[in-house]
Amino acid sequence: MILSDKNPEITFRKWFKYFLDIFIHRYIYLGLCTAGLTYFTYFSLALPIDILYVASILSGTFLIYNYHSFFSLSPKMLINQLIKSPLIILYLISTVFLLVLSISVTYVWILLLALVIVMGYYSVGVFKNYTFRKSWIKPLSIGIVYALITLTYPAATAHLPWLLILSLTLERIVFIAALALIFDVGDVEKDRLEVHPTVPTLLGVRTSIVIAILWVVLACIVNIYAFSEHWVKQINFYALLVTYLVAVILFISASPLHRKSFYLVYVDGMIGLPFIIFLFAQWMQWILFEIIFHI
Repeated sequence: MILSDKNPEITFRKWFKYFLDIFIHRYIYLGLCTAGLTYFTYFSLALPIDILYVASILSGTFLIYNYHSFFSLSPKMLINQLIKSPLIILYLISTVFLLVLSISVTYVWILLLALVIVMGYYSVGVFKNYTFRKSWIKPLSIGIVYALITLTYPAATAHLPWLLILSLTLERIVFIAALALIFDVGDVEKDRLEVHPTVPTLLGVRTSIVIAILWVVLACIVNIYAFSEHWVKQINFYALLVTYLVAVILFISASPLHRKSFYLVYVDGMIGLPFIIFLFAQWMQWILFEIIFHI
């Protein structure tokens, strides 16, 4: 069958697949999940939602995952690359602009710490001869960065108690680290061939899955403690519990035999699932009380 405009169904399917590939493999999907998790944090802690900061997280995630190689370029090469790609300049300017409008100077150190860890992950700057992308450091470094930008910074700018901030930061770290560890399960064969040490290559797939599940259990325990202390709203407490349950089910089914899309869609999707559950709960509440019962 020829792919042409004479067959609109095939043409639509072709273009849909094209845009879906861009949406997932260019990390737009991951950026939306990260922004959704940040929004969820604001609502969960009953904080005024900083839309500009949430937007900067979306834009920043897209930039870092797609153009992290720019970190290692010399100033001259970087300028040449930017001149060739004016769209990247637009993304960069918009991200910086959003951050400038929303950033708190007092707690900017939190974002700078996240940036330093990102530099260590991609082996740039002072980390030129070292990388965080190995063994236990890899999932934990990803977990720390995500926790700092999606939870620690928003909570700190609201001047919440540091015991609360540190507890919820720990919860976010181990949850994201568990997702990163499971993601490495999908790359285990490639990492073995390239002699790239990760937890699955060192300890095996099954052991890695067990460790990831234990990390999620730890996150669940911290979530229960936070709810018992009335730090988070009830709806958000249950949204995280459901997310952790789905994550464990997903982890059990993880295998190196799965396609890359399994990890890019489902595992990455766990980052944004609390936000989706929260939206669904809000929508159901609106239907029940506003439409049906008129309360």
